[in-house]
Amino acid sequence: MRERISPEAQRFVRRNLDIAQRVAYLLDQHGWTQRDLARAVGKSESEISKWLSGQHNLTLKSIALLENALDADILVAPDNQSIGAKQAPHEELLSQSQAP
Repeated sequence: MRERISPEAQRFVRRNLDIAQRVAYLLDQHGWTQRDLARAVGKSESEISKWLSGQHNLTLKSIALLENALDADILVAPDNQSIGAKQAPHEELLSQSQAP
């Protein structure tokens, strides 16, 4: 008999499948295949296939790589105003790193 799947594991699988579906949608919008995406991000086609299986533990770095290649957001966090922040710390860090 199967063990009960933890709520965390269920959420993990659900979120990974959401990401995979979003990437599939964006690939379709670009008229790209997984091979095209692999070339765009400098990875093998098999690695992209693994990433999009819905069971791979994607890192934020790999998601950002996909977002950059597809020129679209995959993950969306609440904006600062909706969480009551005046300015997020990352905005200050980014502005400092871009200063001459």
